[in-house]
Amino acid sequence: MAPRTPRPRSTTENSGRSTGGSLRPLSDFPLHDADGKTLSLGDRVEQVSVDENHGALRSRLHHYGKIIGRDRDRVYVVFEQGWHYMVNLPPHHLRFLDTPDGR
Repeated sequence: MAPRTPRPRSTTENSGRSTGGSLRPLSDFPLHDADGKTLSLGDRVEQVSVDENHGALRSRLHHYGKIIGRDRDRVYVVFEQGWHYMVNLPPHHLRFLDTPDGR
């Protein structure tokens, strides 16, 4: 059997773990929209670009939605125009519109 090359390991800076091995909170990974504004849960957004390989479909271009969840590098959005299911997108395909708490 031929020896295998080990997979590259991620560094602490780009992984979800701290130097002690515990999981880092999502607040350590802020997500920014197409204009560089920080996105939070409950924010209203508009899809402003298309990338069908990453879920930013042309049919949702310039449609509005609300962020209902997030991960380290994606947001979960429910769009208002006809879609009543969750879509996950990279945040740079979105533009911040407003937030319920008026920040």
